[in-house]
Amino acid sequence: MRTIKIGIIDDQNLFVRAIKRLLDNFREVKVVSTAETGEELLNKLKDLAFPDVVIIGINRITQYEPGSLKRLITSFSNCKTIALSSLTENKDISEIILCGVQGYVSKSAEPDELIEAIKTVFMGGLPFNDQCLRILRNQYWQKEISQEIKTNFLFTPKELEIIKLICKENTNSEISDVLNISKKTVETHKRHILSKIGVKNAVGIAVYATKHNLTL
Repeated sequence: MRTIKIGIIDDQNLFVRAIKRLLDNFREVKVVSTAETGEELLNKLKDLAFPDVVIIGINRITQYEPGSLKRLITSFSNCKTIALSSLTENKDISEIILCGVQGYVSKSAEPDELIEAIKTVFMGGLPFNDQCLRILRNQYWQKEISQEIKTNFLFTPKELEIIKLICKENTNSEISDVLNISKKTVETHKRHILSKIGVKNAVGIAVYATKHNLTL
């Protein structure tokens, strides 16, 4: 696997430097740009290639105006995004995840957990722990997701297999190997699943699968 290029956003400069020094110890990743805000990082990247993964530090939910975190994540739509947060309240974690990040890591996590999350999200996986999925299912299923669900459909056997593997945090490449199909075919099946369920990403698939006991 090639070196993963990283961008870091956090309004605490000392924390940004600490994370950069930490990541510099791992040869799998390379920090290519850091900034205190998303706008600053975008300006720095105007004449550069975007990083593969952007780590967004979130220290308080009021750090972002309503809708601004979602807009920030959308502005990095060509990258994978991981929220690195010190928040512990279920409602705050739910709000962050539902803004569209592809991964969530606590700032109290061990360094290896952050590295694994970066590698997982880079490979198309879903680095969310059981707590995150449980929060989404219990607090936001009816309010945020069920409104978009289309109920009159059947999954194909292959789609069910892929759903189960997504819930086990398998990457697209790993699913391809397990099912002996091409990575492109995996991506096509995932698009069909997303369309049927009416959600936007693998988080929605995992939450739906957990809610409807499709993970067994």
